[in-house]
Parts: sequence; C-alpha cells; structure tokens
Amino acid sequence: MPCAYAEAQLRNVLKTVCHATFYNTRTWIDEGLGVYVGWTALKHSFSDGVWYRDHLHDYARQMLLDKRSLARPYLVRAGVERVVNSQLNGDSNYTTKIHRLQR
Repeated sequence: MPCAYAEAQLRNVLKTVCHATFYNTRTWIDEGLGVYVGWTALKHSFSDGVWYRDHLHDYARQMLLDKRSLARPYLVRAGVERVVNSQLNGDSNYTTKIHRLQR
C-alpha cells in the first residue's frame, strides 16, 4: 500500500473517531515496516505526548541535545536533533524514541 494512501486512510479514521474537543489524535508511522498506528488521547495526558513538550521541555533539551550526548558514536546527531525538536515543537510524538535515547 502506498505511504500517502495509508496515511490518508489513517487520518480519515482518526477524524471519524475523534468527536470531542478534549481529545487529540496522534499517529506513529514506520514506513519501512509498513506500520501506521493512530490513537486518540485526552489532551495533556501522558498518551498525548505533552510531557516532553510541557513539563519536561527543559530537561529533554538539556539532556538530549547536550554536546556530550550528541558526541556519542552510536547516535546520529541530525536524527536526534530532528526527533527532539519535532517533539518539543509539537510537530510529532516521539515519546517512545526519546525514552530509548535516555537509556
């Protein structure tokens, strides 16, 4: 199934199930695996992925974008910066990836 089609279908389903204004919709997509997941979550709940955008914003930025953290040979600096900045800006929900980076 083409990526653009799968994403459009997922967004249509989420639009259909999310009627209340106190819910947000979130997605997690891994094109390589062909996995397209969507869910609804109460606004400002853990599932909404706002912990790193709101409550732990400074902590996430300091820990993950620190020079020593980014200098680790097993991390790709541009990838870490993209994940962290997208999460903190509210563009995407990378909560799971951020948890993995903190290990």
